[in-house]
Amino acid sequence: MNLSPHPKNVGIHLAKPAWIVVCRHSLDFNLKQATSVKRQFERQAGGDWDFVCLTDRPSEDWHLPLRTDWPGWWAILESFFRTGLSKSVKQQRTKA
Repeated sequence: MNLSPHPKNVGIHLAKPAWIVVCRHSLDFNLKQATSVKRQFERQAGGDWDFVCLTDRPSEDWHLPLRTDWPGWWAILESFFRTGLSKSVKQQRTKA
């Protein structure tokens, strides 16, 4: 298991604030459920937000691969260390 505190930067720059979810595929949660969350989110948020899913099984354009192999719920911590994501989201919020 890679417990590096600073996973590699993804280099993504979002045009607007983003809702970021983490989906580590398991028996309890899979990408079909992540797609359902995305649809519900888009219905409520409209076009003012981007939706990004950090996942160990990327297959859509809104998926980004997890950079760590942290188990289970620990994978959520990666969303705080992905500097390319947090920086661009913070920049967009300060511009608004």
